[in-house]
Amino acid sequence: MKKKICVLAALLLLLLSLVVLASCNKECEHTFGEWKTVTKDTCGRQGKQKRVCSECGAEETKTIKITKDHDWGDWELVTSPNCYIDGEEIRTCTVCGEEDTEITPRLGGEHVYNENDKICEICYEAMATVGLTYVYYDGETCGVTGIDAEKLAELEITDLTEIIVPATHDGRKVIAIEAGAFAGNTKIERLEISSNLQRIGEGAFDGCTVLEVVWLNNGAAESEAGFVIEAEAFAGCIALNDVDLPETLTELGVGAFLGCTALESIEIDAAAAIAIGDSAFAECTALATLILPENLTKIGAWAFYSCTALEELSIPASTTAIGESAFEFCINLKNVLVLAKETSAGSGVYVSNLSAIGSRAFYACRSLTNVDLSIDFTKLETIGTSAFENCSELADISLPETLKTVEAKAFRGCDKLATVHFYLAEDAEGYVWYVTNADDTTDTVKLEFNSTAYAARCLKDTYVNYIWTQK
Repeated sequence: MKKKICVLAALLLLLLSLVVLASCNKECEHTFGEWKTVTKDTCGRQGKQKRVCSECGAEETKTIKITKDHDWGDWELVTSPNCYIDGEEIRTCTVCGEEDTEITPRLGGEHVYNENDKICEICYEAMATVGLTYVYYDGETCGVTGIDAEKLAELEITDLTEIIVPATHDGRKVIAIEAGAFAGNTKIERLEISSNLQRIGEGAFDGCTVLEVVWLNNGAAESEAGFVIEAEAFAGCIALNDVDLPETLTELGVGAFLGCTALESIEIDAAAAIAIGDSAFAECTALATLILPENLTKIGAWAFYSCTALEELSIPASTTAIGESAFEFCINLKNVLVLAKETSAGSGVYVSNLSAIGSRAFYACRSLTNVDLSIDFTKLETIGTSAFENCSELADISLPETLKTVEAKAFRGCDKLATVHFYLAEDAEGYVWYVTNADDTTDTVKLEFNSTAYAARCLKDTYVNYIWTQK
């Protein structure tokens, strides 16, 4: 009996399985949702859509036919081909934004420059150093950032001793050499620029210890903008002995030529107003010839500090101030002439704009024998603390009637000073100065001068630590 029951149960289970299997094999009557875009059709490419059955999850896809081709914009130049470099152009589809690039093979293996305008006869590119790197400022201008070492290695160039900056690159004007571009380079011996350059950045050639020649006037004068040499641009160029500055120079930065110990002469022939920055030529120990521009406005602090070979100095009439320690330790400086300029043609009146000589301006110029400040001055008002201190050979000085203050110790240590000419407006009391002890302001003495020798003794000895004022 039990055996029959088991057989019946097995038959029932088999029948149930067949019913379920028949149900599963029954085809789903799909209920699809809306078509959804997977990939949009665009220029030159089909799109794709799909929909999904809400009952079984089955998917159905279809393609979208291409509706139109790319609408390309104009070709834009990325890099011009030249004798060494492949050119590159790019265009962009105005519909989908896809980019298309075209490479133009390089034109040759070596530039062939004509002798007149230094233009390559093969690729028409201006003479320039191969392997320079650039930064683009906009569509019209760019600047030099340095040297591409990999490019030089590829071209098997091992000794790059000359830098020639072109007027243009890739159709853009080259207007600057960027900060630090060639700093510390110990192979560059010569720098030459073309027109359009307007700026040499901070420390651009700092520490280029074998750089000997810098030609900045080879076309820079053609630039409508001014020319700026920024801070420490050529600092520490200890071999530099030939510098040709452009007439368009408008700014000479702090320490621009600091420590250029081989530089023997410098002529600043700037057409526009210009100031010489602090320490601009400090420690140029071989500098013997210095020609300053007629439009000079100011000589900065420490500008010519320790220029020990300098012997003669003429300060242009346009100069308003000589900064602190500007010529300190110029131990061979013998004569200083402050120039005056006629106020108008035929007027017969000569003036200078100099109003202040800074503290320690000529400190320890121990060869200085004469300082001619001229009676034609109308603006000099202040001589700073220790301005001529330890000028041990100074024997004669003339001071203008506009002078109002001589700070303490201005002439201390001027042991040979024998003659001081005060050109003062004479009042009822005669030529009068009031001197006040720098350490005790209650100690004030009224002085009247009746001889140049007495004035000298008072300035260098008796009242050397006093502040002198004309009331």
